Amino acid sequence: MRILWALARNTFVEALRDKVFYLLLGFGAFLFSASRLLAPLALGEERRVTLDVGLAAISLFGCLITIFVGHQMIFREVERKTLYFLFSRPIHRAHFVWGKFCGLASVLAVSLVVMGALLVLVLKISGYPVDASIVQALVLAFFGLMILAAIAVLIAAFTTPVLAGLLTLAAYVVGHGSGDLFWLLERTGSPGAAALVRTLGWILPRLDLYSEMLPVLDGSGWTPIQMGWCVLYALLYGGACLCLATVVLQRREFTL
Repeated sequence: MRILWALARNTFVEALRDKVFYLLLGFGAFLFSASRLLAPLALGEERRVTLDVGLAAISLFGCLITIFVGHQMIFREVERKTLYFLFSRPIHRAHFVWGKFCGLASVLAVSLVVMGALLVLVLKISGYPVDASIVQALVLAFFGLMILAAIAVLIAAFTTPVLAGLLTLAAYVVGHGSGDLFWLLERTGSPGAAALVRTLGWILPRLDLYSEMLPVLDGSGWTPIQMGWCVLYALLYGGACLCLATVVLQRREFTL
């Protein structure tokens, strides 16, 4: 735990020193303010527009923070030669993977708290009600970003920073559209195509489960069972990605 804490703290401090982190948070605040400018055009649905734009911005900027922090997570250690020093010590590569992931998770947690507080502040200033469904939406957004962070760590373990950023962005886009695969499965008549769609449904991340807007827009929220399944899926999928990243690093040779 001491090793994990040290690696996570180092990753968190490096992210805080990165100007991109503050730029994304500032742009997120600007976008929340812009949502108020769009509210008069909503024809009586100002709160729904503010929530829709705000939660979508949280998801998008969370993805960008994951990309900008995670794409150089391992490459930066190799470039600075610190990775060779770490692996020469009694540190298992699984410690390195999980420590980096915990650091990235802490960065995302802080950014979500800040952006969520800004969203609530905008709602309060505008006189709109704030209910528990907004907190549930933020919790689900966090676990959805945890899946994306685990994917980012996995991709960074075997590829270059530029390609890692592009693949992480692709995982975000594909993951939010993966729910359409099951819609396609119901309408395909070919057994081979159905098997392919079903396989892709198991492999691709179901990020669409964490970006559902209707429960928070109408205030109904999610049931404890629904929240539990979403959290369990995030833990299982993220854990599988991190275990695979550990295997990749164990098989990867680093030379001076």
